[in-house]
Amino acid sequence: VDPAVNGTLSAMNSAFKNHVTRIVVTSSINAITDQPLKRYTEEDWNVTSTYKRNAYHYSKVMAERAAWEFIEQHELDPHCPELVTILVR
Repeated sequence: VDPAVNGTLSAMNSAFKNHVTRIVVTSSINAITDQPLKRYTEEDWNVTSTYKRNAYHYSKVMAERAAWEFIEQHELDPHCPELVTILVR
């Protein structure tokens, strides 16, 4: 979990410092579910995975949440990039 979160935040910090205007995070459908049973939207998050239950899925959730929290913390800065996430299977 830590490598996923720390790697994401490292890339976000580097992009921010270098005035990148848009960051695209390639994430995983695991960030929104570990049991794909319905149609999901950007409002959905995987709330069932934990460090002990599906740690890989949990790492995807935590890394994507960290990216969005980074943007929220810097949103008033004129150099704050736009964030886009793409979830793949």
